[in-house]
Amino acid sequence: MKKNLLWKTTLMVVFPMFGTFSVVSCQKEDEKYLKESDQLPSYEGIIKHIDATIISWADGDTVTIDAGTGQLVEGRQRIRLVGIDTPEKGLNKDGVYVESEGEEKLMAEQATNFAKELLPAGTKVKFVFSGRRPAQSYERIVGWIFYEDPQDSGKWKNYSAEIIRQGLTAPNLADWKEKMSDISQVEYYEAIKLWNAFYEAWNNNRGMYKNAKNQQELISQFEKYYGERGVPSHLGFYKETEDNILEKQKFIIDLIEEEKKSQGENK
Repeated sequence: MKKNLLWKTTLMVVFPMFGTFSVVSCQKEDEKYLKESDQLPSYEGIIKHIDATIISWADGDTVTIDAGTGQLVEGRQRIRLVGIDTPEKGLNKDGVYVESEGEEKLMAEQATNFAKELLPAGTKVKFVFSGRRPAQSYERIVGWIFYEDPQDSGKWKNYSAEIIRQGLTAPNLADWKEKMSDISQVEYYEAIKLWNAFYEAWNNNRGMYKNAKNQQELISQFEKYYGERGVPSHLGFYKETEDNILEKQKFIIDLIEEEKKSQGENK
């Protein structure tokens, strides 16, 4: 049975979240809620960090890594990345591979090229997931890829956030409410990075976010790039939606501050 970790243990690990500061088009009072960590998400050994090397990219959200030997995940592994869902270069229809066309294909190619240029074959990365074993998706395992900041050794970047930041994918977090409520889940630490990246791409008219003036226009643009598959699950990223990732982040941080204050008063 899953424990309610948020209410009991938040104070032990949350403060490292407040490392690097990033604010994207927000009210002044929201700034403290948009701070990001530049460290790998970690919680009592439940979140696993696997040393790996990039072998190849199938597209912008699927990568093959080599995890070597002697780790919980070993050897050659095909990874479906969490937090994103890039447009497809093609799909299998009734056993026949059919190439995408037009803007969908163009954006798919741009996303793939970005991945190959950012993290080419041979790049050392961390494959990160929560739990005893990574989840499965078809013939792939599921998780996150982090890479060390080439400009600042010891600091880590989230690949999913970086490709969103370039406007090459919509975010994809279907179960963010549950995951952000659980301190042992990667999303608890990383969802706000995807939020910030989403608004940076939109505010700067990058890629598939270009010239969208409001939520409906952006969703309509996404529809052009995702074709028959439909737009990824990203409605938690809109400020206009009452139940969104930023509001959840506010709840978490306000709760932490209340608990810290209460502990201080009870000393």
